[in-house]
Amino acid sequence: MKNTSAIHLDKGLQKQQKTTNYFKKLKDFFWDLNPFAIKQQRTMLSGELRKKEEEIARLKWELLQKKEQVRDISFHQSHMVRRPLANILGIIELMHTNKNELGEPEMQELISLLKISADALDKAIKTNSASGKL
Repeated sequence: MKNTSAIHLDKGLQKQQKTTNYFKKLKDFFWDLNPFAIKQQRTMLSGELRKKEEEIARLKWELLQKKEQVRDISFHQSHMVRRPLANILGIIELMHTNKNELGEPEMQELISLLKISADALDKAIKTNSASGKL
């Protein structure tokens, strides 16, 4: 069985804690109404807003840079890579459709053109890879 004085002491501590919590809440309430505290909160919010606006501006700038990179990649893909590939496809089609009519000199010339276009395609791909565009 507990000692009665210990029980009274526990109840007294609980009551003291409740009173302390009440006054702390009361102080916080009045502090929130204090004009100085309100101004300080506005200043803090203004600073946070400014930081967010700066972050948005930075992200917009990064987005513009990424769009420019996409445009560069698109240009490079459509011009530098597509041209030699279209040449290769055209030469292969010419060789396939005219295989019975082409003589050895014409076939060697087409193979030479095929090699030139394949080398150009290889160079374009390596250039893309080296510059981080692919």
